[in-house]
Amino acid sequence: MKTYEYQVLRYLPDRVSGEFVNVGLVLFQAESRFVKAGFIRSVSRVSSFFPGLDGRNLQRRLRHLEAMLEDYADRLNIDRQVRLEKPTSLESITNRFLVKDDTALQFSEVKYGLDDDLELTFGELYDRMVENYTPEVSEDIRTDYDVWKKLYRPLFEKRNITNRLQTHKVTTAKDVIEFPYAWKNEIWHCYEPVTFDLKKADSVKNKVYRWVGRLDELRTADEPITLQLLAALPTDDPELMAFVLDKLDNKVFGSATVSVVKQQEAEQFTQQVQEEIIEHETK
Repeated sequence: MKTYEYQVLRYLPDRVSGEFVNVGLVLFQAESRFVKAGFIRSVSRVSSFFPGLDGRNLQRRLRHLEAMLEDYADRLNIDRQVRLEKPTSLESITNRFLVKDDTALQFSEVKYGLDDDLELTFGELYDRMVENYTPEVSEDIRTDYDVWKKLYRPLFEKRNITNRLQTHKVTTAKDVIEFPYAWKNEIWHCYEPVTFDLKKADSVKNKVYRWVGRLDELRTADEPITLQLLAALPTDDPELMAFVLDKLDNKVFGSATVSVVKQQEAEQFTQQVQEEIIEHETK
């Protein structure tokens, strides 16, 4: 039996939300110099989870990455006199072709297995990890965008609020943070749809911690804002919901005041926003 390594390639457009789709797989076995890579042929499934995706660009990048890895695998097998330096790990290979940075394409951590038939193993792993993989989100509210589209936008549109909103960018010491839905009276009021209604508790907690990190950056911003997270919460798990609210609700990050809007408060919340906008416009 041979020990092999593999990594899954993920499309992760937003580090804060943490939502991703598996789009490829690379497998490596050191002694036999076996390298095999495979990536999705169609990006339609990815587009269904991430509206606004530039599918043509993603497909082009995947094809380019696949071609480079296939060429590397061919040269590694042909040149056994080792003009190519023998790779010692899968990461030493994948890091050649995809640098760990802020790109939406990210390789997972390296995982290991034992088998003799590496071609068969690759096919089974690819089917399980890529072809048959479904992103870990609930059926009704699958993504942050679904929170907006299915839960909050209909209420905003009913009260004629949507056409009064605009994008607002907040400049911090190290970043520019963009909020897609905002309006201004004395200060900017920003709204961000986000789902914490994920299947695994660890996924919810990791997403909360990523949000806390993002909000910490607002401490370095000069302008005051209010940020309200238009949330889908894990209502079936009171302990987990309490964790989300403890970390994110009614918090102050520098000049930013942050609160969480719960699903059951959505109707009342949008009515309040409408009243505040009308009051501002009639001054």
